[in-house]
Amino acid sequence: MIPYGRGASAIRYAYRRNEPITAAKWFWADSGMDTGDICEQEIVKIDYGIRPREFYERDIILAMLRTLERALGDLSKGTIRRIPQVENMLPMD
Repeated sequence: MIPYGRGASAIRYAYRRNEPITAAKWFWADSGMDTGDICEQEIVKIDYGIRPREFYERDIILAMLRTLERALGDLSKGTIRRIPQVENMLPMD
């Protein structure tokens, strides 16, 4: 998940595939598109009772803020988390 698939429309594509979950994720920048090591993530259950845009605004943005707070807290303590992504599990949408 980055969420599953990469790119600007990953949430919309997760809806189209009827995925049960997605993720709010921070990763280190590298030369690829969304391919850097994972810094922090939070799994989020997809709510099919609302449109993807509403889900993003209501659930994903808040999860992104929580994960950013955790990542910055760790960095301020000198903890640098780098979890490599599994490339064959994350196709580009």
